[in-house]
Amino acid sequence: MIRKLVMTLLIGAICLLAVTSVLAAKYNEAPMLRTRVAAGELPPVEERLPEHPKVVKVLNEIGKYGGTIRLLDMGWLVDTCFANLEPLIEGDPTFSDNLVPSLIERVDASPDATTFTFHMRKGLKWSDGVPVTTEDVLFKWNDVLLNKKLTPVFPPDLKIGMEKATLEVMDKYTFKIKFPSSYGAFLSWVSYHYRNYTEFMLPKHYMKQFHIKYTPLEKLEPLIKEAGYEKGEWWKLFNRKAAGLIPWDPNADIGVPVLSPWMVEKKIGAKIRTLVRNPYYWKIDEKGNQLPYIDRIYSELFTEPQIILSKTIAGEADLVPEMVKFSDLPMVKQYEKKAGYKIMIFQNWMGTWVDYFPNYTYNEDLVWRKIIRDVRFRQALSLAIDRKNICDTIFLGFAKPVQVGLLPNSKYMEPWMFESYAEYDPERANRILDEMGLKRGPDGIRLRPDGKKLTLPIEFFEVNPYGVPVTEMVVKYWRDIGIDATMKVILASLWFQMNGANKTIMSVWHACEATDKEFRSRPWHHVPVSVTGFGPLWNKWYITGGKEGEEPPPKVKDLFRWRDIMKLSPDPQEILKAGKAICRSQAENLWRIGVGSAPVVCIIKENLGNMPSKSPDFSTLTMSTAYNLEQAFWKK
Repeated sequence: MIRKLVMTLLIGAICLLAVTSVLAAKYNEAPMLRTRVAAGELPPVEERLPEHPKVVKVLNEIGKYGGTIRLLDMGWLVDTCFANLEPLIEGDPTFSDNLVPSLIERVDASPDATTFTFHMRKGLKWSDGVPVTTEDVLFKWNDVLLNKKLTPVFPPDLKIGMEKATLEVMDKYTFKIKFPSSYGAFLSWVSYHYRNYTEFMLPKHYMKQFHIKYTPLEKLEPLIKEAGYEKGEWWKLFNRKAAGLIPWDPNADIGVPVLSPWMVEKKIGAKIRTLVRNPYYWKIDEKGNQLPYIDRIYSELFTEPQIILSKTIAGEADLVPEMVKFSDLPMVKQYEKKAGYKIMIFQNWMGTWVDYFPNYTYNEDLVWRKIIRDVRFRQALSLAIDRKNICDTIFLGFAKPVQVGLLPNSKYMEPWMFESYAEYDPERANRILDEMGLKRGPDGIRLRPDGKKLTLPIEFFEVNPYGVPVTEMVVKYWRDIGIDATMKVILASLWFQMNGANKTIMSVWHACEATDKEFRSRPWHHVPVSVTGFGPLWNKWYITGGKEGEEPPPKVKDLFRWRDIMKLSPDPQEILKAGKAICRSQAENLWRIGVGSAPVVCIIKENLGNMPSKSPDFSTLTMSTAYNLEQAFWKK
């Protein structure tokens, strides 16, 4: 597998060089940049691009420069995020094992998958024109990742067990990351679609002004105070400024050095921002035109999906990848011609649109924790949900009732796993709860062993448009079997804060990362290894080698052990066996409870070019549109 990945990357690099060699000697650039060059504000485009720019094979046709695209984000700046993500290596939109160089020019992996050599693009520049070199990689590694104040816990995906990877810089443009033993999934992890370059490099020339190693504390104190931190808390200031290097972060600063297609130009309040093209962006099309085609992004953040719907049908949005529900289709169809958009239905990359995950390590109510850790209780919760009714009502019959799992073509799944406790059987659910001793009180609500009402508060933010309507129905189903279930929608920032502090009891998400490629490197929804996992304290125990958090029960330890095999082993048979074991554990233990799988509704302005006309197999819409937005253009 490693040899195959390396060959793919090498072939991609060779093809890139071949295409670059036939390009016209002079590159083309956007008129707004050409004007700045003429005014002496920018160097010529040939001097702004690296020696070997990344050549993008556009989806349909060479585009035209100019214009603004309007994005309506929900909960957090998700579409703005996808439009500006730049991983070192890219996976293709169909989530196969194919990997291609992106920000870097080439990567070599040793035969034993312990050493990975990254070759950077010579002449690559930050958006302020300063060259990108291994100094930026060294700064991130030595001054940030290895600094306990800035990084209390070293990234677990850059460790094997408790042993950290090491960084070796070869020259100005070459560095190696070495592991103590085989790490078969490392390149897949690097290519993960949320993996931004900032995980491997930061602009040292900019960020060192906030680091105590390079700037005396007395000079930092006014900035620390201005940011609202206590005296001496320079690390909080630094991390905030580092987060502000990415255009979709709420703290993103105007004018900071980036490598993304667009950079923050203006902020209006907390929810509106405009982004303008990066004059040093390092991608070109096959004709030598510097990307992106579109000059600006107008991004507006909302907490109510109904507002996004209203703006969409009013023609005030140009691309709405995932925030229109199937139940809204009749109204959306009614305004299609007037608003000038087209409605697309794409295959989904998620196992289920809505899933419920308890916090098994919630330690402020040990009676509740004992109940939720009993698999019988989770079986009852699952059996009480009328998935077919939800699929027919909320998804207009487009959805299929399934349990949390991977996509139907997964080599790790068996047919029975999709149906595990997914049938609607409230009588059986009631019998299970009775057998557990959770008897109903006079008002029909079941009582816990301590005599208190059995309450189940579900708190979440609207991470997708289906969380609220589906949960409204699920709450009713759970109340029908005597559980005092409630629903509360909160802000995304508050939810992440609560979940990180182990304060949530039951939450809602969607089972993404459901392709085999994503599952191998990021089994977030089957193993508690992320912020959206089902045991924050178990995760802390895992990433600290048992020094912090809470020791998990044997079944969860097995999940971690199987996850490590998938992550590290170069043996396909070992990986397959471990992956099947993880999926079997989910089906048997119902760590998370799913509702149903369904396609994605996408709204695209009719005259927006280089948008897909059909869905690639098992491709997420945001991967095939917003993720490659630098090649989008306005036909008129």
